[in-house]
Amino acid sequence: MNESKNMSRRSFLGSAALLSGAAIVGPSLIRMNDLSAAEPKKKDKFNGLVFPDGKPNSKFAGVQIGNITNSFRNINTLDDFVAACVAANVSSVELRNMGQFESIIGGPANPNQVRPMWEMVNTPRPAGPQGAPQGGAPQGPPQGGGRQMTPEQEKYNKELAEFRKSPAAIEGWRELGKKLRAAGINVHLLKFEAGDTDELLDYSFAAANAVGAKGITTEGSAEKCASFGKIAERNGSLAVYHNHGQYANLSISEIERWLDMSPANRLNFDAPHYFGFGYEDGPKLNPMEFIDYFHDRIVSIHIKDKTSFKNPYQSNQNQVWGQGETPLKEILELVRDKYPYINCDVELEYTVPQWSTPEKEIATCVKYARQILI
Repeated sequence: MNESKNMSRRSFLGSAALLSGAAIVGPSLIRMNDLSAAEPKKKDKFNGLVFPDGKPNSKFAGVQIGNITNSFRNINTLDDFVAACVAANVSSVELRNMGQFESIIGGPANPNQVRPMWEMVNTPRPAGPQGAPQGGAPQGPPQGGGRQMTPEQEKYNKELAEFRKSPAAIEGWRELGKKLRAAGINVHLLKFEAGDTDELLDYSFAAANAVGAKGITTEGSAEKCASFGKIAERNGSLAVYHNHGQYANLSISEIERWLDMSPANRLNFDAPHYFGFGYEDGPKLNPMEFIDYFHDRIVSIHIKDKTSFKNPYQSNQNQVWGQGETPLKEILELVRDKYPYINCDVELEYTVPQWSTPEKEIATCVKYARQILI
């Protein structure tokens, strides 16, 4: 029997420095919705940016390139959203609710709508292992505390709570998924937590299932992995954890411990954040080795360009693609050649020039990825 095919994850660590991402992985575990089972038999032949029917295409050489939708601005209607995806040449999205999609599917309009942030704020490397999200926006009504709510906010919160309990809400999410697919746009992940109660989290996962997503993505932590995965399990979905600087001071065994808290736990691996916050003193695997090691637990990978943590001039800084140090080419080629079932999502975090738009910049990033893949 070939020993390399039966090498444990632990023994991988001892070989990673020499193998530098070689095809040695541990035995697969029994997991919900095993991702590797979805691996295509052959690569797609069509590599154009637009299908003959006018629908966008961002799947190249079998690898689905997508976009994280907080990159867009001024999304007020479904037509706005579809037009932004078409302009950016994306056919797959990590859909971030950001407060507006429930109004699009029939819920009340938020009187204090916060627009998605397409340009994130750079933060220094965190002091602790948990890291911290960068930026963001409220995804539902306030849960108490803070400033006193206006009558308009109180009315909105009451109407939103009633809408979420109605059959119309899940049907609205289902119709949203159908309309996006009809436009050539698939939702593979939903970033949406309506609240922190069991009822609201069950509603959130029901929304993810209805729109056609594999699961909900959220920021990873030990506490989150212990609770969120169980909620995903009971809803027949996946809990998919994103990273900023969390892994900088963690060992691989600690990351595994987080994931092992539920068979529904998966990774939304932000490879450039992992690279920019520094992995040398924690996991000690470069981004490609990390993907090799956890490939069957990774649903998607965020892709962007940054300087490295050890850059002597500007550590962990967002850059125009091709001007940073993130090994984008190596990451995309690895996914293409070995793990094409992993989605790769453009995350627009560098400053958009005044003469350009987020859609134009995303389209450029998609073309950059396409050039590597084909």
